[in-house]
Amino acid sequence: MNRWKQLLHSPWTLGCLCLVALLPTLFCLLRFFSSQEELQLLEGRVAAISAHKMFLSRAKAQEADRLEKLKGADPAYLEKELESLRFLEPETRRLQLLEKNGPRLHFLKDGGNVLRLVEQNFRKKPPFQEADVHLEHGIEMDTEDLKRLLLKVEGVQAPELTFLTFQLSKKPLSEGGEVFLVQFKLMKRELVR
Repeated sequence: MNRWKQLLHSPWTLGCLCLVALLPTLFCLLRFFSSQEELQLLEGRVAAISAHKMFLSRAKAQEADRLEKLKGADPAYLEKELESLRFLEPETRRLQLLEKNGPRLHFLKDGGNVLRLVEQNFRKKPPFQEADVHLEHGIEMDTEDLKRLLLKVEGVQAPELTFLTFQLSKKPLSEGGEVFLVQFKLMKRELVR
């Protein structure tokens, strides 16, 4: 018994007993902190999934809006709205007032400077049908005409029109004013009817 007493009162034994007593506490602390890390990882994943869900719902709403807009699109929009545009009207009026019946007035007045659109490469990708639309020849226009054309391309009743190419070059004229030669190619997308 003396030996046990002596062993119990030894500093090494007390140190070892204290360490053994601290092991459950250390184990609990380690478990707690690892659980905290797992919880933070899960919170990050939940936040990422939530953000992805919001993105998908916004994309779905945009797609529904796009389909709704295309439902109301006029199938003859290009012919009615774009091909009916007349360009360089101020110059045409000025030439008529000056009574200059030369080739320039003839070009502007008698249809040489009108949009003639050609559709080709028809594709069906349900629920859409697509076609490439290009100009038969370049068109001369001023800045106001250019604005009107771009507004018509973005029109409310328009099918989805996307510029594939757009070339704009300034034309030198002796009469002054800015005149541009415009050439473009569009992709027209509408719902399959």
